[in-house]
Formats: sequence, structure tokens, C-alpha cells
Amino acid sequence: MDDWQLLQSYVKRDSETAFRKLLDRYVNLVYSVALRQVRDAQQAEEVAQAVFILLARKARGFRQSVVLSGWLFRTTRFVASRAVRAEQRRQHREQEAFAMQQLTTAEDAWKRISPALDEALEQLGEADRNAVLLRFFNDKSHLETAAALGISEDAAKKRVTRALDKLRNFFAGRGVTLSATVLASAVAANAVKAATAEVVAGVTAKVAASTSAAVGVLPPLVSQTLSAWRWAKLKLAGGIGIAALTVAVLFHSMITRQTGLGQSANENDATVASAAQASTDARPAASDQAASLSANLDATNTLLFRALDAHTSVGIAGAKVAVNYVSPVKWWAGDDLVTDAQGICRVPIPDDLGRLDVGVLKDGYVQKFYTWRKDYEEPLPWFTS
Repeated sequence: MDDWQLLQSYVKRDSETAFRKLLDRYVNLVYSVALRQVRDAQQAEEVAQAVFILLARKARGFRQSVVLSGWLFRTTRFVASRAVRAEQRRQHREQEAFAMQQLTTAEDAWKRISPALDEALEQLGEADRNAVLLRFFNDKSHLETAAALGISEDAAKKRVTRALDKLRNFFAGRGVTLSATVLASAVAANAVKAATAEVVAGVTAKVAASTSAAVGVLPPLVSQTLSAWRWAKLKLAGGIGIAALTVAVLFHSMITRQTGLGQSANENDATVASAAQASTDARPAASDQAASLSANLDATNTLLFRALDAHTSVGIAGAKVAVNYVSPVKWWAGDDLVTDAQGICRVPIPDDLGRLDVGVLKDGYVQKFYTWRKDYEEPLPWFTS
């Protein structure tokens, strides 16, 4: 059975056998990633326990497209970082002053790259990272990697090659020069270390004991992680909204020239057109607000943003709009936009946009925000919440 079938068996029938198969399949990966972060076998076991407890609690919300290796990798990284911080063990480790040299054996390469391997993987885009994890951490062929990612075998080969090149560049920037072949061999041979029987037994016992436990009696790392995830959903550009009613957010792409962002036409067209017309009277003020953003972004496109009261559908004037842009070469955030009398403001959009977060903050309303990412391969949509 594949990962999704096992997850469904566990979710729908509470099958301990199905979950144990998933645990056996991935405990080595989780334990190895944790051990590299905390550098302590006992603490790595605690992290692994927490990760699989989180998997058991979050499995119902997974989509069929989930790549379990990727989810477990990122969750392990997140949990391990909190474990180190909570116990005040982790300090910023200075990078070794590696002499520039060509590494010719996988053993030599591993000694140099292992301290920063997980950091390097974290720098990759999700698609590239999942390809590397499947190919080298799960020891899958290119064909199997392609099937897991839902792409062709040729595309999977190209993605793995591209990811290896990015990893090579990462390490080259830290004074370690090595070929793609040596890098691949080093990672494939050393990245996943088998967990001991004691670790497997300990993780299994903890998961079994906690799957029906209330949040208050969960292990500290699990409770802390669940709490951190809840807070992460409320954060945008460092700001936390004030809880109360609800806000409806409407997006409309106003493209001054054709770009890759795209537009949509559906049943909301009439509403969007009304919003665009309503902004005419206050557009000079909105344009003035956007000017400072455009100067920083070299923006040529504009997103028309409107905040609506969910109960009355009336625009919310004076709402603070926070914007976070991420491009391949820079990150920039701004929170000085404010909606006009109709609840509208204009948000500049740069050509090379890779990610966009737009959120609205207003006293008396719950903060709402929307995230668009280019790697999801979807155009900026109409959006109402």
C-alpha cells in the first residue's frame, strides 16, 4: 500500500497496523533529520516521538497530493528547532572556514556537508526539495520519484539535477566544491541513518499512548508545536490582528500590461466591476499610498484590494493593509497601505513575484490574510473569505 492508502486506513478505520507501517517506513528519515539538528540521541528520539504524534493528529486534514517525506522532513525540522530553543542548547554555530578544495570521495564530502545539509535542503523550493528527499532519502528511482510527484520521468530527472546544482552552489558559497556525482553519492549513502530498535519501540509506544490523549496531557514538544502552528496562521508581516467579528476580502487583478499573473472570469465579475468603479473617486489617494511601494518594487501591475464587512458587505474604511512580497532575488514587506472610504486600496505587483501575502487589520475585526505562491502554479484568483 502506498502512503495515501495507509493514511486513509488509519484515518477511516483507526488502523494501528497501517500507522505502524508508515512509522516503519519513515522513522529512519525523521530520526536522522532530528539527530542532525539536536546532536543528541535521546533528544532526537523525543523529537521523533513528537513528529509521529503530530502526524497521527494531523492525518485527517491531509490532501491526497501530500508528499509525506516532505511533510515529515519540514515538521521534524520545525519540532527540532523548538526542542533546542526550549532547552537553551542551541547556539548559532559558526561556519567552518573551509579551504577551497575539490572533494573527490563521498566520505570526504559527507564530513564537509553534513553539518549544513538540512539547512541547504530548506533553502530549496518545495518541488526541488521533495524530489531530492524522494530520490536520495527514500532511495526511489527516477521513475518512482516521478510517480510520487505526478510528473514524467524525464521531468523528475531534470528536477533532481536542478536541485543538486542548487545544493552544489549552496556548499560552494561555504568553501566546499564538489561534483554533482560526489554530492549525490554522499547524500544517498549517509543521509538516512537507521534508528535503533529502542528508538522505534519508544516512538511506537509514545504514539500509541497519545493518539487519544487530550492536548493538555500531550508531550511538551507536541503541545508547543501545535500551539506554534496555530499562532503561525495568525501572523502576517509581524502583526497580530484584534479578534472580534469577521472581514471579507476581495481580490481583483488590475493588470496594466499582460503578465504571468493571469485574470479570472466567473460569477463574481459583477461584484468585482462594482468594486473597481467604486474606487474611482478615491483613486488619487490610493495611488499616492501605492507610490512608495512601487518605488521599492519596480512594480508595473496593480492588485485592487477591498475589505468588506462579512455581515453587511459594506466596504471597511481605514483598514490597515499589510503586504509581503517575495521574489527570486529579494524579500520586501510594507504595512503602510490603508483602505479608502469604500474599503479599497491599490497594491503594486512586481513582475518577478514569487509569493504574495496580503492581509487586513482593523480594530473590531478578526485579521484576515491571503497567500499566493507562484510554485503552486495557480494564477492570482478572486478570493472571498
